[in-house]
Amino acid sequence: MLIQAREALDPEVVALVTAQQRELAESGVFPEPGDVRYLVAVVGGRAVGCAAWQPTEDGVAEIKRLYVRPSFRGQDVAGALTLALEAVPG
Repeated sequence: MLIQAREALDPEVVALVTAQQRELAESGVFPEPGDVRYLVAVVGGRAVGCAAWQPTEDGVAEIKRLYVRPSFRGQDVAGALTLALEAVPG
């Protein structure tokens, strides 16, 4: 599995966030706007999950969301994204 930093407007990030927001809307939870940055999990050349964080001040950030496509859940994609988030320089 490859973890990559991607821009918010990257087409694969947009597709993942759209799927994530659909699931959140169905559950009654709505995402927060702001300067959000993304890491993307790529398996076999396909973006299968993403994690978002938002800087709040110098050296500090808040993890906003983590999403994994349903067919890739249970394969430690979320764990890999979480470890990658911890390694992001503040």
